Amino acid sequence: MKSILISNERFHINLKSFKPIKIKELNSCFNYSGFQLVLLIIAYWIGFSNNDLHAQYSGKTKRALIIGISKYQDPDIKELKFARQDAELFASYLLANSSMNLSKENILILVDKEATTAGVAASLDWLAENTHSKDTVFLFFSGYAGYQFRQTVSNTPIYYFDSPYSQSTSSAFDLYKQFNKIAKSKKLHFYCFGILYPLLTPSVLAEDSILTKTWNIQVETFPNKFSVSSYINTEDEEQTRSLTEEPKSFNHYLLEALIGRADINKDLHVDFNELHVFLNKTKWVESNTPGFLLAASSSRNKGYVRVDQKLSTNLIQLEKQLALSILEPNENKRNELSLSQLDKENRLLYQDYLIAIQLGHLMSPPNRNASILLDSMLGLTAFTAHQGAIKRRLAAALQDETQQILNAYLNFDIREIAKRRDKTGAYLIYSDYCRRAAELLGKEHFLNKMLTVKELYFQGLQKRIDGERVHDKQLIAEALTLQKQSLQYENQAAFIYNEIGINCTLLDRNEEAKINFEKAIANSPSWSIPFANLSQLYLKEDINRAQRLAKHAIRLSPKNSYGYNVEGLVYLETANYSKAEAAFLKAIEIDDKFHEAYYNLACVKSLQANFQMAHFYLESAIQNGFRDYNHAMSDPDLEAFRKTFQWNELVKKYFKDK
Repeated sequence: MKSILISNERFHINLKSFKPIKIKELNSCFNYSGFQLVLLIIAYWIGFSNNDLHAQYSGKTKRALIIGISKYQDPDIKELKFARQDAELFASYLLANSSMNLSKENILILVDKEATTAGVAASLDWLAENTHSKDTVFLFFSGYAGYQFRQTVSNTPIYYFDSPYSQSTSSAFDLYKQFNKIAKSKKLHFYCFGILYPLLTPSVLAEDSILTKTWNIQVETFPNKFSVSSYINTEDEEQTRSLTEEPKSFNHYLLEALIGRADINKDLHVDFNELHVFLNKTKWVESNTPGFLLAASSSRNKGYVRVDQKLSTNLIQLEKQLALSILEPNENKRNELSLSQLDKENRLLYQDYLIAIQLGHLMSPPNRNASILLDSMLGLTAFTAHQGAIKRRLAAALQDETQQILNAYLNFDIREIAKRRDKTGAYLIYSDYCRRAAELLGKEHFLNKMLTVKELYFQGLQKRIDGERVHDKQLIAEALTLQKQSLQYENQAAFIYNEIGINCTLLDRNEEAKINFEKAIANSPSWSIPFANLSQLYLKEDINRAQRLAKHAIRLSPKNSYGYNVEGLVYLETANYSKAEAAFLKAIEIDDKFHEAYYNLACVKSLQANFQMAHFYLESAIQNGFRDYNHAMSDPDLEAFRKTFQWNELVKKYFKDK
């Protein structure tokens, strides 16, 4: 993404450059009486005391939050070519332009793995906590945004580093909306830039084609805003390009404009309208990468960027001049505590806190975890001025952990799937994480709703797993109630609709289950799991639909072993044993602990009267977690096998009490 930079301040007073006025200098320059001189000195110290400096000169503070994400955690999200470089270069430009008067300490840059959902939220808190009325702030983001092929009431979701490919609204927040809220509430001068690349999922490609040049993107409404778009170039357009022409990103065009090319009237200022005109007249050559450039400002009339004549108007030369020394660790920029500020005892306490977070000891073990250490620090005077920063650190770590476990499920991580399938996962800890993070951030924080949704979700998930393990439908009914409560806070969360569908299936409420799986699909059409779950519900009533759904689940995620298992069940229903076997074997190839697939292979072999292999696969199922003796005893597919001595051997070995 690329952005526009506009500064609306005509001058800047650098308080650091003020030197104390000597008495002799005052007497030589002015003819003051002794009394007047005393009054002047008193006024000087009062006017420039620490308490008053803030009030008088807070409007001259400038801060910048700059984000660029090229590499995403989810392997299904293709790496972006320019995004991280965009952020680094734009930050360097802010520092290199002498008219900006922006110090390194006031620029917070997040790239790739630093830019998690919680990390970006914490950075917005940093921006809000350290700005005051009339201050100037810059926001720059370059990365993926959710592609919208239909006009909707929702703004386009931003993809952060840890956002899942099949993003749900409860896995993200609207960056521009929250930034706009901060700017409005604090009456900030702001300049907001976004270079958004549409993330094309299989479901989007099935609905519409980016080649039609009809894709749209929606972002927060700002007082002054414009945008430009580029699309995949046609073959003819590609042929017209010079062979020596270097591919350019949006940021190249933007920075070329800001360093002087958009200065149409040659007054050494690039104002908002000049940027708009220049960028809209530019012929984009974004090779094979459609994109969207957003520029917004709090003021159209005052907003401008002064052209620094020391900077070259050639961007290639500019890149050589700009030093990326700003890419140092961001600790000090977040107003974090410096260890040198603390005495030995408090320094050791703070170090223990940082180590506990790094090790993931967030709320356990009980005696020395990060949460307990934080409570200790909050009661000490040495940490009073830094409470916001140290709270944010733990809150972000707690959120990152909960997002990781949810992402593992959304991305069909085999280990996470096995925990849920085998009823070995412990999910109440993540509910506790959400609750603690919400406490640290406060009731009014913009992430509070998201945290409440996840807190209820994990509570319900644990109840459902416990109910399945002990065969208690009352627990499952309670789990269903919790999931429905979570929907009161977020009615577009696909993972919650999917969980409700699972609960309804376990309670034999199949029609309600179908409705909820369909809602999960509607809200996250590229997520494969609800397709596989819905497919299984249609096995007995619409075999063709069941097959289509299973195949689509596999198409969306080839690692979805459940999709292959359901496809095998479809073939088993139609007595196509060879294809059923192939599908079940594929499921086991993906997940060699998938006991349901082993069990289904035993059924295939029993129906084929291959009792030796039926024995092998059923024993494999038992060794990998299958324990439902009553189901095996009543399953008609195993009827022939139950008459054999191999069956009796298995019963004696694994079900002695039966």
